[in-house]
Amino acid sequence: MSKKIDVELNREHLIAQSPLNNFLSIFKDIAGIYNCHPYLTGGSVRDLLLNRKAKDWDIAVTGNIGKIAKVFSKKINGKCITLDEIFQTFRVIKGDLIFDFTTLRENDILEELRIRDYTVNALAIDLLNPASIIDPLGGLSDLEKRRIHLISPSALSSDPLRVLRAFRLAAELNFSIDEYTCLGLKTYAYLLEHVAKERIRQELDFLFSTSNVSYWLSEMGSLGIFKFILPEIEALKGVAQNDFHHLDVYEHSLLSLAYIERILGSPRRFFYTHLNRIDTYLKDPKCHVYLKWAALYHDLGKPACQVLGGKRTTFYGHDRVSAEIFSNIAKRLRFSKKNSDAITFLILHHMRPFYLLHIYQRATLTMRAIHRLVRAVGSHVIGLFLLAMADSLATKGDGKPKDYEEHLRSLFSHVMDVYESYLQIKERPRLVTGRDIQVWFGLPPCPKVGVLLKQVEMAQLSGEVSTKEEAKAWLENKMQDKYRVS
Repeated sequence: MSKKIDVELNREHLIAQSPLNNFLSIFKDIAGIYNCHPYLTGGSVRDLLLNRKAKDWDIAVTGNIGKIAKVFSKKINGKCITLDEIFQTFRVIKGDLIFDFTTLRENDILEELRIRDYTVNALAIDLLNPASIIDPLGGLSDLEKRRIHLISPSALSSDPLRVLRAFRLAAELNFSIDEYTCLGLKTYAYLLEHVAKERIRQELDFLFSTSNVSYWLSEMGSLGIFKFILPEIEALKGVAQNDFHHLDVYEHSLLSLAYIERILGSPRRFFYTHLNRIDTYLKDPKCHVYLKWAALYHDLGKPACQVLGGKRTTFYGHDRVSAEIFSNIAKRLRFSKKNSDAITFLILHHMRPFYLLHIYQRATLTMRAIHRLVRAVGSHVIGLFLLAMADSLATKGDGKPKDYEEHLRSLFSHVMDVYESYLQIKERPRLVTGRDIQVWFGLPPCPKVGVLLKQVEMAQLSGEVSTKEEAKAWLENKMQDKYRVS
């Protein structure tokens, strides 16, 4: 349980302790000249009270909003951008500070706050009298109780995306969602089918950027919301697995997501070697999001691939089918190509560490098999083992071999040793070029040259060759055995 917020302590010097304090005199000057009234509203006030860094400053103003925003921008040497001409919303940017200007509806701050979504967002500060907080709906009380409370069901019917926003806010703030609000979310979730897919994906992106997405997705699922935004997840419910597992595919997927969050939060609890490489890989926040999506979606193909056998249920090829299904989801939700490709790659290859582990446990694993993996997946080898660890930890059936995670850790160490060698070789000049191969063997430019280049690289990685002369001799033997040239 998070500590209670001392709202009274934060309230006393709320504006004085924020970057906004430097601009109060400008707001007062503009108000005097243009007979307007500016208020700080919504999430900006909430974040100030919670001692969170505000992402932007939401300013609601009476009067000619376009003129006011442009004058404010000029006075602070900022840049003014029109966000929406019809609804008259403007953005002023000054360095890393963002001010979003909107027209105060009905010229009444109380009416403005009553049509907000949740009480913690229905707070305002009069920038001409910043000592007091305007709180007509009990937002301060809900902040102290750490809960998300819906102002009115009409907030959801007017913009159904607010259904997802409740979960995102709860995850970001580490708040609960009260029963009244949950009932509203469940009742109006069907309207999400009419929301633009880009908006849904953006809200999910925000949710997946938090550190507790697994819990809130589980809550979302219990309220029946998946069928309106991610029906492919809903389809996993009740799909039985083999004795390796203790959960159906739906619960296993959510538990895998929970474990990947734990691993991302503290990799050293789960891996004991090559920690600097893991840290470097995880420095990119997008890797965290990619792994969370992959953990949730890695078994999407199991319903289509399920074969009920005598002793064991199988799901052969589910990795490929899962990747195909996610690719279609990514298109529907308008993922960027970069993000879609990265997540699809992790899903497509998520079984490869387990294939190697199966061979490793039988003491028949070859260096060449490790080389093939490293060369095929590159730096994603780290992500694939993190994902495999989460997948394994979420699997606790009676048929699961003993010490499985310990063996997975040991395999990871071996694979990463090879990966380190691979990186060193990649930094060196190539032993052999495509032109060398063409001259040596009288080959024209063709795919065969590329195949031979890759094989030389594998031989170099395994220590079979280390000079150009050795590479040529190795290739000559290879050509005699497999690529006879007439």
